[in-house]
Amino acid sequence: MLPFITFWTGRQKNGLPTWVNKENTNLACTSLAGYKLAGLNLSRSDMFKTNLNRADLEGANLSFAYMRKTNLKGANLTKANLKGTNLREADLSGAKVDGAEFKFAIFNGATVLPFTREEAFARGMVLEETERKLVR
Repeated sequence: MLPFITFWTGRQKNGLPTWVNKENTNLACTSLAGYKLAGLNLSRSDMFKTNLNRADLEGANLSFAYMRKTNLKGANLTKANLKGTNLREADLSGAKVDGAEFKFAIFNGATVLPFTREEAFARGMVLEETERKLVR
């Protein structure tokens, strides 16, 4: 069904279907490794277990996206908007996060961050509620 929808709606310059650059896009369990997704609006999208390994997401709007267990190893998140994004159990090791906005982004102990927990709190990130009780 997906190839038919892609045929019907057309493709963007980056090779993705035209409907991918919209809010509330369902991209769960999709492999977008190595794609150039710079500047796309993927806010409020479902990206559960999506493979974004080495993807270029520079300036992308990922605010309030559900990115639980997402692979972001080596991704370029420079100046990306990740406000309120659910990053529980996500892997951001080696990701470029210069100028990225992480205010109110949710993480937990299983989240692999390219910086320390102290820096995560300084950037405005929020620890998962069940783990906040354990830290006290």
